[in-house]
Amino acid sequence: MRKALVLSAAAIAAAMTLGAPAAAFAADAAPASAPLAVNSPAKPAQDLRIKLDPAEAQPGATVTVEIDGPALTDATLSSPALTGTQVKGNQATGTVKKDATPGPAQVTVSGTNADGQKVSANATLSVVATPPASKGTLSLNPAEGAAGSKVGLELKLDAGTAPKEVNVLSEAFAGKTVALKKGDGDVWTGSAQVGKDLKSKAYDVSAFSGVNGAAPLAVTSFTVTGTTVPDAPVKAPSTMPAAPVKPVPSEAHVVPKGSVDTGMAPAAASSGTADLTAAGIAAVGGAALLGVTLYTRRRNGA
Repeated sequence: MRKALVLSAAAIAAAMTLGAPAAAFAADAAPASAPLAVNSPAKPAQDLRIKLDPAEAQPGATVTVEIDGPALTDATLSSPALTGTQVKGNQATGTVKKDATPGPAQVTVSGTNADGQKVSANATLSVVATPPASKGTLSLNPAEGAAGSKVGLELKLDAGTAPKEVNVLSEAFAGKTVALKKGDGDVWTGSAQVGKDLKSKAYDVSAFSGVNGAAPLAVTSFTVTGTTVPDAPVKAPSTMPAAPVKPVPSEAHVVPKGSVDTGMAPAAASSGTADLTAAGIAAVGGAALLGVTLYTRRRNGA
């Protein structure tokens, strides 16, 4: 009887010992009560949002940024792709830089909200590469002229990436090709000389970029009148003064002998002069004859 009671007590003690860890394990496994959620009336700083219009633009385009959110003080618009940025109220604007790198570019609006917090918002602008200029207007001054004359050339390109070089081609020009130089903006200028010995007709004049196989940027015409412009007159060499004649030394003088032969016949006498001369001779002869006759008679009478 005593053994049975001892065994029963031992069994009860063992059961209690085994039950204690189980109860402890069960207590550890019970889930903890979740805390109650508390809603804050204050808006988080990132409630600020911006929207780009357009979200994709080429260099030179204007981008408008709409600002959605709390009013900001000291608001600024910044982006590595934009220039000339400004903010007015809930709107900001900027111009895509001409040298902006094609691809995505971050646009940021930042400022201070009414609670004194520094807030900002970002958006992505897609910069599209500007296509090369493909059209323009080619002007010639004058539009017609004689062979050998000179012509002024001016090419005005439409919007687009400026080519690295521009050449004008025409059968009317000497050398056929004329290179233009870039001036202000999208204006290219140069000059050409009309070829010589050309037929009188209209010749095509085309402007091309430096890209091989590209279509002409502009096409016009030049009319050759067919009259060749004479070359600039050649200046005659200046006349040199004749060398002075050196006098012959006195000892080398040669005095010619005899009458001077001038190589010229005596001047012909006029008919009147000849008659007077003949009459004079006759008168002198008559007087002489009369004198001789008188002298002879007087001597004989003596």
